[in-house]
Amino acid sequence: MISDFTYKVLALPGNIQLDSVECIDWAIEMLNLGYYTPNLNRLSKCNDTISYFEIQPILKNAIKELGLHFRYEENGVISYIYYYVKKITENKDVKQNLKKIVTLYDAHYTEEKINDFFFLYWAWKDIDYDNSNFNHYWEGANKSNIENIVIEEAIKWLAKNEKHSIQLSI
Repeated sequence: MISDFTYKVLALPGNIQLDSVECIDWAIEMLNLGYYTPNLNRLSKCNDTISYFEIQPILKNAIKELGLHFRYEENGVISYIYYYVKKITENKDVKQNLKKIVTLYDAHYTEEKINDFFFLYWAWKDIDYDNSNFNHYWEGANKSNIENIVIEEAIKWLAKNEKHSIQLSI
C-alpha cells in the first residue's frame, strides 16, 4: 500500500500543480506506511512554509530512493487523475473530485480516457442547474443516482487503467 498522494507527486513534471504542503504530507504518509529513505524522512520534517523550489531537490531524491520515476505527458496526466478517481471510488467529495478531473480535461482536452468524467460532470451540472431529472450528457442520470453513477464509472475507470497503478517492493 502506498500514499494516494504518490500519484500526484509523480505527475509533477507535467506542470500539474502540487504545493509544498502536499509534498510534506506525502512524505509523512509514506513514512507512516512503513517506507523509509533519508530524503523521505528529511522531506517529512520540512516546515510547511518552505517554497516548492526549495523542496523540489529533496522530493526528487526521495522519489529516486524509493525506486519510483516521474511520469510525463499522458502518463503524468493519467497519474494525476488517478488520485482523484481513487477518492471518488472511496466516496470522498465525489462532486469536488469530479470537478478537479474536468479541470484537467479542460487543460488536456485530447485525453479521451477521461471523456466519461467530462460528460458526467456536465450531466450533474444540468441536474443541479434546473433542479430536475433531465440532462443532455448522460442518459438515465438524475438527482437520485448521479453520485452513484460517478462512483461506478470511477471503479470501471480504475479497472481499465490498472496499468497506471503504483506498486512498490521496498
